[in-house]
Amino acid sequence: MRGFKPRLPVVPDAFASRLYLCPQRADTSVISVGALCRRALSHVRGFKPRLPGETDGYRDRDVPPTRGIGKMHHLSLYLHFVKLRIRAQMEYRLSFLFELFAQSCIAVIDFFMIAILFARFKQLAGWTLWEVGLLYGMIGICFAFAEMFARGFDLFQDNVVRGEFDTMLIRPLDTFYQVFAHQFLLRRLGRLVQAIVVLLIASSQLAVSWTFAKVTYLLVALVGGTCFFIALAVIGATTCFWTVHSIELINIFTHGGLFMGSYPFSIYRQWFRHFFTFVIPLACVNYFPSLFLLGKSASVGVLIAPFVGCVFLGVAMLFWRWGVLRYQSTGH
Repeated sequence: MRGFKPRLPVVPDAFASRLYLCPQRADTSVISVGALCRRALSHVRGFKPRLPGETDGYRDRDVPPTRGIGKMHHLSLYLHFVKLRIRAQMEYRLSFLFELFAQSCIAVIDFFMIAILFARFKQLAGWTLWEVGLLYGMIGICFAFAEMFARGFDLFQDNVVRGEFDTMLIRPLDTFYQVFAHQFLLRRLGRLVQAIVVLLIASSQLAVSWTFAKVTYLLVALVGGTCFFIALAVIGATTCFWTVHSIELINIFTHGGLFMGSYPFSIYRQWFRHFFTFVIPLACVNYFPSLFLLGKSASVGVLIAPFVGCVFLGVAMLFWRWGVLRYQSTGH
């Protein structure tokens, strides 16, 4: 009919939020169904879509792009997801406590094997038991934090196989953020506590003079080491865009890296040290930082080593974005 202007009903906030599988309000973070229908009918001759400024009893719910969402909003949303994950894991508290105890026992046995080795050989390439304990504690803390926060990337192959990543692509949040917030493994707290205890005992036995500079350096090194292991998980998850299932090669650098990093790199061959310094910067997680903390070296390379893990994570994130652009869905 001439002059006919269809008006579309306003979609309630709760319905629009459920439609986009996003726990945010529709008028601030998602596009309403009415807006989508107006775009779909825009090619019809004579159809005049309602402009955002028109006041005809209906509110326009066209929203700004995802970039408009502040960082504090992302942080609060992530904390909400973590709270839900913890609540779900604590649903069966006895099972959770058993898993926590098992993780602690496994970590204790690992260090106990190192202690047995030093009971037979007093030194290893000039390193004593508690100097190695410092290495073990640092890399153990980094690995535990990475497994706790980045578990979503370890399980990312399941999202690809079941087609759940397609759902993530239509949500108004970055895919990296969604996968990162998808899982939170609280039971790794057992390994974390054990590594902290070993680090504290080793530092007391070595009588390290903890100045403000050394404490700051240690904290930065732990953050950089955590970023390193998260980067490995991101690289392994990105390969799923082509292989669907994650490749076991990544475990050589994650779990194998945890074992290799528990010993000083001076015991390995030169080509091995160069590879795990300049290609896969595992030595920058705990070996070079421990040289500074123990007063064995203060070169420029040793001082900048804690920041290498953050740079490595940045490279892994670029690799992730490149993989997302080439994702073809499970139907192809």
